Amino acid sequence: MNFRYRTFETTFTVFPHMTNYMYPMVFGGEMLSQMDIAAAMNVRRALYDSPTGCDNAVTVHCTDINFLVGAQVGDLILLKSEIDEVGTKSISVRVEGFRERADGVEKLCDGRFIFVAQKEGVSQAHGLEI
Repeated sequence: MNFRYRTFETTFTVFPHMTNYMYPMVFGGEMLSQMDIAAAMNVRRALYDSPTGCDNAVTVHCTDINFLVGAQVGDLILLKSEIDEVGTKSISVRVEGFRERADGVEKLCDGRFIFVAQKEGVSQAHGLEI
């Protein structure tokens, strides 16, 4: 592995504006967005070590998205991401979401996000290896 940042964790709290019509349940699109952001931050940090100077990446695909349990207003959500595969220009990130409460932690969701590395807005080989 030729880069320092393979994993990334972040948290957020579910607020009322993040819910759908089934209040207090979080809108699935909001959870998907937060998962994508966590994956993007992971990729951005990994690209600090790109030997080709790639400084950005864009999401090109998300797959295997599973919503196991719904989060609710007030829940503290932990998102864990890990880069699990790299191609010449692509970077694959696995994200898992958990709800943390006083009585324990429960897995809510998971999915995979595929990014393409860019330099100055053009896709380019990133040079990262696992």
